[in-house]
Amino acid sequence: MQVRVVRPAELSRELLSAWAAIQETEPSLDSPFFRPEFALAMDAVRGDVEVGVLEEDGQPLGFFPYHRTGARLAVPLGLQLSGFEGLVSRSGVAWDMGELIRGCGLLAWRFDHLPTTQRGFEPYVLLRAESPWIDVSGGIESYRCRLDKAATHQLSETQRRTRRVTREIAAPRFDMDCRDPAVLDLLIRWKDQQCRRTGVASVFQLPWVEPLLKRLLEPADDVFRALMSVVYFGDRVAAIHYGLRSGQVLHSMFPVYDTDFARYSPGLMLYYELIDRGESVGLKRIDMGKGESAYKTKLANGSCAVAEGAVDFRLGRAALWRGWLRTRDWLRSSWLRKPAHRVNRILSGIRNWLGRSQ
Repeated sequence: MQVRVVRPAELSRELLSAWAAIQETEPSLDSPFFRPEFALAMDAVRGDVEVGVLEEDGQPLGFFPYHRTGARLAVPLGLQLSGFEGLVSRSGVAWDMGELIRGCGLLAWRFDHLPTTQRGFEPYVLLRAESPWIDVSGGIESYRCRLDKAATHQLSETQRRTRRVTREIAAPRFDMDCRDPAVLDLLIRWKDQQCRRTGVASVFQLPWVEPLLKRLLEPADDVFRALMSVVYFGDRVAAIHYGLRSGQVLHSMFPVYDTDFARYSPGLMLYYELIDRGESVGLKRIDMGKGESAYKTKLANGSCAVAEGAVDFRLGRAALWRGWLRTRDWLRSSWLRKPAHRVNRILSGIRNWLGRSQ
């Protein structure tokens, strides 16, 4: 196996087609984050994206996209926005992790949303978690039949609030595919405000995030594009959902709602509309991304396993990274969990330093 490193924009049409063909035929790679178009979009807004092309006898076997954050250090494509990451290759292709990383001219690659189906990374996995998803096949009634008692109550309560807002304001109006730049600007402002309220570092402070979201909204092809959906109460935007779509899969990225309407649960209304109408536009699943948010737990009716860890050939740094992950995991399960938002920015700073320093 040979590894050749190129920028995404340097990939030939044949290589991009080979990448797309692998992604479309391998069920474990059906996430939009594994599409070549995502790598191209990231490459357009940042200057640090590379792809390791795995070849044998001149034929492409796989593609390994990443951000080179230092001379010999890399992190997954998409950074904070990525919901899944790893190597794009056909099942059954044998590859050596050390050969891959060193072939890219790297000493370390750290990951935190790696599908556990990528067995070649198994020796480097430190933690595992579940990434929830929603099966939307059959619409809302089929979905209801697959819920537990607590989730069924949440759905019924949200439907009751829908009737209430219809009486008090107006019948909610749903737009599955909104392309209005003003709505995207509103989403960014609301999400940034939400992060500030909760003490979470906002990704919208990063200069490349807004241009990326605007770029992802441009394509009209359902093979890969952003899908922004909106619920209106009368003429007012009540909730917005921005996700990334690849074929039958929509990955939820930015759900947000107008806090003036919080008592009506417009964010949940929007999710239930996506569930009810998703199949009519070709969707089968909504990925929600790794996380312990209560709304994810109640909405989800399935999940897949993802892993966190590091391929790091620098023994000192590897030990430091393992120590950091154990400390973070302890904090999340300790009495400090509730006030954790007060130290979140400090912990994020430590994580970023460990992830970017050489």
